[in-house]
Amino acid sequence: MDIKSDQIKLITDSEIIDFCGENPIWDHNKNILYWKDIARGILRSFCPKTNAIKSYPLSDTSGFICSTEKGPLLCGFQKHLSYLHLDDSSVKEEKIEAFSLVGEEHALNRVNDGKCDWQGRLWFGTSGMKNSDAEMFMMGSDLKVTKKDEKLTVFNGPSFSLDNKYFYYADTFKQLIMRCDFNSETGELSNKIEYLKIDQGYPEVQQLTARVTYTGRSFSEVG
Repeated sequence: MDIKSDQIKLITDSEIIDFCGENPIWDHNKNILYWKDIARGILRSFCPKTNAIKSYPLSDTSGFICSTEKGPLLCGFQKHLSYLHLDDSSVKEEKIEAFSLVGEEHALNRVNDGKCDWQGRLWFGTSGMKNSDAEMFMMGSDLKVTKKDEKLTVFNGPSFSLDNKYFYYADTFKQLIMRCDFNSETGELSNKIEYLKIDQGYPEVQQLTARVTYTGRSFSEVG
């Protein structure tokens, strides 16, 4: 899809300035755009019908947000996951007890990025920076959490191919994009390969259109 300059519209004003705006998601049930200021721990929403922007202070900085069919947003905070119940002026956080980063071994880790697949499973991972102790997890609709990978630096940019056959994610400080065969029915991953090697820069965000594209100034295919 070609994006023309006249298709880009500024939706915020001088009173709403994010220090680090990230993770925009479109809720197709409510027709609302959500994003967050990751540095300040603020969730924002924009309604195109009314042009209204609302801001919701959160209890902690967050790594990602996802919409759900049942209504509340799903949010990855530094050490745990929570549902976010929003009204016109406030947010109620409902902690999901199935997952938390506790203990001395996780002192330097935090929840980083996440995304849901078409079956409603949540794929998310942590940041270990350059210590290679970050992990990737999958949480099903039963809220059972399963570890899917480990010894990562920073888990980033989970995405699924358009035909739902492949799962991609970045191991940021290793400058690698990984690819796995993806069984959409069971959620099983297999045949993990180093799909792309980034020569300059660090991969964080990815989009899937007709091909896979990644941040970074250049890359080379290694698998």
